[in-house]
Amino acid sequence: MDNIKITVTIELPGRRIYKDNETKTEKGVLDLNKVEKHNYKYFDPKRKTSEVISYYTNKCVPAKQSINLSYEAYRGIVEAGPVTGYSGKWKNMTKEERIAAHLEVLAKAMGGTLLNFHVFDD
Repeated sequence: MDNIKITVTIELPGRRIYKDNETKTEKGVLDLNKVEKHNYKYFDPKRKTSEVISYYTNKCVPAKQSINLSYEAYRGIVEAGPVTGYSGKWKNMTKEERIAAHLEVLAKAMGGTLLNFHVFDD
């Protein structure tokens, strides 16, 4: 693929879990972007009381993937019809917004989120 037209960066869920020392800020407080809070409601039948137990688990470190799309793929994106969810707005969208909509669908299909993209000049 020697005629690269678009480069796309997608953030995907990673495999490696954050280490405990990576989940804390400089002040020793948990970084809520790197941990996930869970609540478990426990009922004690002897005492007939319930309590909520909260605990945190570490999230996975996100991975970034860059994809290069050829001129043919670019043409396919530009000439394609509306993306699901954008059909009402499609006529008023700019070329850049339409490309972004298609690339968001691509990122979602890969299980990630679109970080950025760059369209190269001819």
